[in-house]
Amino acid sequence: MAADSCKQFRSQILNKLKKQMNQQPIKIAVFGLGGVGGYYGAMLALRAAATDGLLEVSWIARGAHLEAIRAAGGLRVVTPSRDFLARPTCVTDNPAEVGTVDYILFCTKDYDMERGVAEIRPMIGQNTKILPLLNGADIAERMRTYLPDTVVWKGCVYISARKSAPGLITLEADRELFYFGSGLPEQTDDEVRLAELLTAAGIRAYNPTDIDWYIMKKFMMISVTATATAYFDKPIGSVLTEHEPELLSLLEEVAELFRAKYGQVPDDVVQQLLGKQRKMPPESTSSMHSDFLQGGSTEVETLTGYVVREAEALRVDLPMYKRMYRELVSRTAN
Repeated sequence: MAADSCKQFRSQILNKLKKQMNQQPIKIAVFGLGGVGGYYGAMLALRAAATDGLLEVSWIARGAHLEAIRAAGGLRVVTPSRDFLARPTCVTDNPAEVGTVDYILFCTKDYDMERGVAEIRPMIGQNTKILPLLNGADIAERMRTYLPDTVVWKGCVYISARKSAPGLITLEADRELFYFGSGLPEQTDDEVRLAELLTAAGIRAYNPTDIDWYIMKKFMMISVTATATAYFDKPIGSVLTEHEPELLSLLEEVAELFRAKYGQVPDDVVQQLLGKQRKMPPESTSSMHSDFLQGGSTEVETLTGYVVREAEALRVDLPMYKRMYRELVSRTAN
């Protein structure tokens, strides 16, 4: 190698090392450590442990869940093929201890959004991006009303995960999908960076520019699945085998609503969604069904009531949705 080439090579290496030494760590906070936040927070924490300080992952948890995580020295995650313990950079019930971060994965239930937004404010800086992973068709729009000066992206995930006990997250299947985006026509540098980070963490992450379509499609599926499993009080496998006509009616009705609302729904969307439901583990159910069984707050207004109200506003008749919504609301009242 010529002397000049050697000098150039050394210069490149030195510049690279200087850049790495001056590089600030990427900071991610996961707010809400249930099934969704727990799994993705754990995967990110595993990645952070391998980055020598270039990635910091903080978890916000509470009560017995937080105590169990601290006692065990991490969060245990059990999937059909893995059983591991993940340790974050920080786990706390006080977001102020974390400070400002680059990204916040907001993983609570919809009915906790307003309270949660108030709690995460100490972690929001000038360049913070918030990615809500809640069930709902208008989650980002509603969150922006609380945080008008903060960038709120859109996202949705496909995952069968539960907080089975304090300190324990279980998955019914290894397969998961993670979609997110800013909604802008072209990807931003911050989106590319997060997509690369999620992928490096072993997460099946995608950053489509048409994120609204993915949100819509996910909502159609989760709305129908949640409504049917809660109404019939059965897991998805039993609903498919015993109540498929009613399930098909719900799918056709929600597709009709979104055609009226947006005008761009594929003709085969019902079969697409039905195919996804058939691939779900037969024993799996919706979080809304689980909430009904536990007798606590539910997402019935977000997942079922939203469809009924939008249909009424657009003068679209959805008899199956209306029937099931009335029954579910009456159960909530009782």
